Amino acid sequence: MFMRISGIEDDYYFWAQFEKDRAKGTLAKCRDCIGLFKRHFGDINIKRIKLKHFEEIKKIYFGRNCSRARVASILYTMKAFLKYCRDERKYKVLDAGKIKVPTPDKNHFIEILTESEIARIKENIETKIKKKNVNIQGLRWKCLIEVLRSSGMRITEALSLNRDSIDFLNQEAVVCGKGGKYRTVFFSDEAVELIKEYLTARPDDCEALFVSHCGQFEARRWSIDGAQNWIERWRKNLGISKNITFHIFRRTFASRIFAESDIFITAQLLGHSDIRTTKNHYVSIDWNKLREIHHRAVDKVGCISSLTYCTL
Repeated sequence: MFMRISGIEDDYYFWAQFEKDRAKGTLAKCRDCIGLFKRHFGDINIKRIKLKHFEEIKKIYFGRNCSRARVASILYTMKAFLKYCRDERKYKVLDAGKIKVPTPDKNHFIEILTESEIARIKENIETKIKKKNVNIQGLRWKCLIEVLRSSGMRITEALSLNRDSIDFLNQEAVVCGKGGKYRTVFFSDEAVELIKEYLTARPDDCEALFVSHCGQFEARRWSIDGAQNWIERWRKNLGISKNITFHIFRRTFASRIFAESDIFITAQLLGHSDIRTTKNHYVSIDWNKLREIHHRAVDKVGCISSLTYCTL
């Protein structure tokens, strides 16, 4: 029985939550996707999971006109589950690398925040009580938002920072991202000032940069679930139609960097080893900029005599 999916998945969820620090929302999606797999193929022995099962998943859901993102979500979840079975439980299972995940739809839209929306978000955060006393929770929140916006970090990376992680002189920090990969992230002037203000206002000596403030309880590192609960309550008051999540700040950062540089630099700052991840899931094209580039390019067509040609 223990070799069946149901005999392993609870241990997998526990490992994902406490070893990989996955949020409740992410775990809920994992349960949903693994549940869909079991619904179609039963609670089968994990050693009997074959490539044909994943090809069948594609046929079923594409046949129902489901989005590529939905199909990819199921496949990515099962790939992660199989990797856990192989690497953590040492079972001989299907090589997850052989499972081909569909690329995003060509019209896939990556939602980001505009500058005016970011300004409205910041204005909505109260950092003072009666204009004198510090609102420590509001200050923490504003500090976290600016850290995410200016560095492009994942929320888990930001919450893993310690006080001594920050190099205030160079306005940077070294973080450990997915796959145990380290990279340097950079902060805006505003982020650095907010970090200093937040640390100065805190009465505790906890090593974590972001901590929970629970009345008389001792300060401890702010958990991903605690931060997620906070944003769920807070975003309802924003008056912005977009779905405000922690990850939208990372996508917004990626699109801003891409607009000023190229896909390789953007991937480096995000900590992506494969630029396809950056291109398919993070970069939003600025169509006004594309229009400007197009006009500059075609305007030069008339200057044909000034061009130098070479033949191959």
